[in-house]
Amino acid sequence: MQPQNILLIVWDACRFDAATAHAPALRSLAESNLWFENAVTPAGHSLPAHASLLNGKYPHQHGIFRHGQSIDSLPLLKSLGNDDYTRYGVSANGFASPKYGFDEGFDEFYNTQGQMVFPRGFDIHRYGRQLREGNDGEVDLDSISYPELLRMVVAHERPIRSAVNVAAAGVMELTRNHSFLEKIPHPRFNPYSEFNYSPDKNTDLIESIIERESSIDSPFFVFANYMDTHRPYAPLSKYQREYCGQTFSYRELSALNRSAQPWRFIERERNGSPLDEETLRTIRRLYRGEVRTVDEHLERILHALEEAGLREETLVVVTADHGENLGETDLMGERRIGHVASANDNLLRVPLVVAHPELDARLVERPVSVKDLYELLTTGTEPLIETAGEWEGWYRTANGIVASQVPAQANEVLLERHPDLTDVLTRHISVCYSESWKVVATSTGEEYAWIDGEEIGVSDAPETLIETCRENLVQLETSSTEKKNLSESDVEHLEALGYL
Repeated sequence: MQPQNILLIVWDACRFDAATAHAPALRSLAESNLWFENAVTPAGHSLPAHASLLNGKYPHQHGIFRHGQSIDSLPLLKSLGNDDYTRYGVSANGFASPKYGFDEGFDEFYNTQGQMVFPRGFDIHRYGRQLREGNDGEVDLDSISYPELLRMVVAHERPIRSAVNVAAAGVMELTRNHSFLEKIPHPRFNPYSEFNYSPDKNTDLIESIIERESSIDSPFFVFANYMDTHRPYAPLSKYQREYCGQTFSYRELSALNRSAQPWRFIERERNGSPLDEETLRTIRRLYRGEVRTVDEHLERILHALEEAGLREETLVVVTADHGENLGETDLMGERRIGHVASANDNLLRVPLVVAHPELDARLVERPVSVKDLYELLTTGTEPLIETAGEWEGWYRTANGIVASQVPAQANEVLLERHPDLTDVLTRHISVCYSESWKVVATSTGEEYAWIDGEEIGVSDAPETLIETCRENLVQLETSSTEKKNLSESDVEHLEALGYL
């Protein structure tokens, strides 16, 4: 059997229920392919989840979950390279970027974060990483050799676009240093780049890759991360009108998203001054609009495959690195927004569709870990397609248990800024699923068990399930002893994503 092309599409921070209800293109794809009702992320935030996706291990096994760490290897890419795949990366996520070593192993990698006006131009993020490596992890204006930077821009194959990228980075740096510039009502004068994100940059690149590869015999692999469903929530105007009944200005969207800062949300809950319900309803509606926005881009990609004549020989996988809390109260009685310090299914359950023209329509209801896509993409595409999707070897575990983990996110900056949240910031959470069961164990001593959503005593849960959950927690705590100080650029990146 000829090796199949592979498109692995990650909708960042997309929860299962929203994808089911508000993504018609995804639903249509799922109806004639493999649709997983209980897909579980291996980790509750981006860095460990992406590492697991490309190495097939849980966070307690690979140990990559602390802010400031880099991803030192991506075995999936090595395996695909050995099979003569051309490997493309297209990512708007700062963790799935050159800053964290995520570009290593790709033949071509395009960073589409908001700061990058032109992804094919000079990569300012990769340049920043090179500066940090030669400057003890820090970058400041004095560490930049401007004549050398100018030479690099002029020598680039797209010098004008490269110059625009550098200029955009310069404007953002000026805004960070001179806060009065933030009063200019344009996202380029935001000290962070997230409001400048556009999914068109991803999809335009993917369409061009598909067109180019249509005339080449060897297989290709595309990894793509879309940040639409990640905060800040700022969907297309037409979806603002559809879901909210109005459109919002940049200033209004900025204010709404500031109110959704995850750690401040928890502080407000504890202080007895929670975020008002009307604001929460608006945030939820904007989030749904973001799901519709990214779903449009899936439709574009599928159309591009059809137009290029590649649909019959391409495996398409759509999933999320984790979900998102939107102010709901979970089964542990905790209320969260974003993707921090939570064992809520809204965070841990994600969409997962595996599609190919040779697959039959099939609904898989048993819990499945997204990390097991590694097994599918390295060894399992052939048996999966030859059995029309019936082969379960890539996701079926020996004991039927699927795990997820939410590592503690404490660092020196968070602990200083939110001293009243030390218990939450330093808490590890281990979660295990099996059929109708869910159990949780935390490093602060709490344990919970539910069957079909109804809480029962932990002693009544299957012994193997609770013991696995406890063992994973111990290993997670053991592997978290290494500390790393955050650089200034780490802090800026984490602030932009709402992790600080």
